[in-house]
Amino acid sequence: MNQKTSMHFTLGDRICWINGVSENPADVKEGMITKMTPMPGIDQLCWVDKQHKSEDCIMVAFVYPARVKDAYIEILKQRAILKAAYNDSMKLIHQLRNEVINGIK
Repeated sequence: MNQKTSMHFTLGDRICWINGVSENPADVKEGMITKMTPMPGIDQLCWVDKQHKSEDCIMVAFVYPARVKDAYIEILKQRAILKAAYNDSMKLIHQLRNEVINGIK
């Protein structure tokens, strides 16, 4: 089976992405690739909507085709729910540990 391991984009492709480390669905942006630059060891960099300043470049590894924007946003929403549930469950673990340490249980 020959399975692809990365997405490939070209000039003119519409993409969606989030800048930085945000996982907030409201931060998802959409635009058209207007410049691409190969970068050894990190795939490629792309610029969107003719914003060609260095702070506007995006690693291609972190973008998705615009056609999946709704699915991407939905996944980010689900991740937020799962993270909140995990954090709530960890609070219970820490509470139990503190109760044991303090001789309450």
